[in-house]
Amino acid sequence: MKPTSLSNIDKKNAIRYHDCRLVILFVGLFILFFSFRLIVSFVFKTSLLAEWVQVGHNQWQLLTGLENVVYYSYFRIALFFFEVFFGWLAAALFCADKAAEEDFNDFYIVLWTTFLIGIPIVINMVPNLWIWSGYVLLMLISGIYVGKRIGFICPFKIRFLWQGLIEESTNLKVDTGRYGRYSFKGKNALWFIGFVILGLFILTVALFVATRVNM
Repeated sequence: MKPTSLSNIDKKNAIRYHDCRLVILFVGLFILFFSFRLIVSFVFKTSLLAEWVQVGHNQWQLLTGLENVVYYSYFRIALFFFEVFFGWLAAALFCADKAAEEDFNDFYIVLWTTFLIGIPIVINMVPNLWIWSGYVLLMLISGIYVGKRIGFICPFKIRFLWQGLIEESTNLKVDTGRYGRYSFKGKNALWFIGFVILGLFILTVALFVATRVNM
């Protein structure tokens, strides 16, 4: 019988649900971020794939083809960070698991979600399609492995996933080592992450408009 509430789950002896949610997450994020790149390429008339030119000895520069690249560069940086944090929030929703600090198996899930940072890097910075293919295959195969062999505590249902995210964000403590330990009382961590992503989104849109105006 499947548990009806995450609060009733025995974290150490919980049933693990095996599915391909990581594959769905990766494909969805890749399509979304590639769509952003497609829009940027169309609006600013830039190359869809990144292009690098050598400007000195062992020095390379990303070719934009734009005369005014100041706002465009800031826009790309803001978009990159928005994509990274949005991807991690989506991963937290799909993989929310209070047992992450208790179960070594979840180390692989955390490692996999960390490598989601590669999506905006590959799409926006890498011109080689072989590297694209290698990264995509690595993420898909490892996503299938983690989903089928390791599994997750939360079933793949929105109600349980959202409940797991809320629980994981409640009274969250982050140990940064040399920079100290930060505590988020109640659900403040979820609010903080939400405001960070919203702020990055607003900044990205503002820089997008500023780039258009200054072209």
